[in-house]
Amino acid sequence: MVQHISSEQARARWRDILDATAAGEQIVIERYGRPVAILIPYQSEPTAQVREPGPIYDLPTYERMKSEVVAEVLAELEAANLEPISWQEGLADLQRSIAESGSPFTGKSTDEIVEMMRETRREVFEEMYGHLYR
Repeated sequence: MVQHISSEQARARWRDILDATAAGEQIVIERYGRPVAILIPYQSEPTAQVREPGPIYDLPTYERMKSEVVAEVLAELEAANLEPISWQEGLADLQRSIAESGSPFTGKSTDEIVEMMRETRREVFEEMYGHLYR
């Protein structure tokens, strides 16, 4: 059985919650109506799973499909009759394409790009969650 409780209730009834979890219950702790954590009973067996099992892939079928896709791509490349270039030429072409695209990252160092991304993350966080801290 899954029980949903608020973070305030979790603080007030922590001992009861641990007892219920030890008895086999799963408890979802919510903050402002949104799930933020789940308590599940501890299992000492190595087969204990926290997540639901994902799909199981048939390896021979996967390998066959992968080899078919690779063969198709190679055939398309051969049909295009492209001239081989070095990786340096490929990199230079890619850098030219990026510069011509008008990307906001053009001409920026790695540190500048990381700082831009951090600032964007701060802005998005403030927009989405700022009202919770005012």
